[in-house]
Amino acid sequence: MLPLAGDTETLLQAYAVREVVDGLAARLAAEERTSLEVGTAARAIEQHVQILAAIESGDPEEAERAARSHIRATTDRLESLR
Repeated sequence: MLPLAGDTETLLQAYAVREVVDGLAARLAAEERTSLEVGTAARAIEQHVQILAAIESGDPEEAERAARSHIRATTDRLESLR
């Protein structure tokens, strides 16, 4: 994993961007709700559970790995829709 330094301001800016992106993704999923999208949402929830478990266990490497894996899976799915 790449070590990244961050401060609270940087994280707040990143979350502001994420709010817009996640909001748009949720809107699009709701507009096009299909069994595929529902299944995708269920997988995303499981991925978030894995991230949370790593955080709760105090395992920063696993938390980062799980979070990056979740983002890659989402990106790959969206790329396949092009």
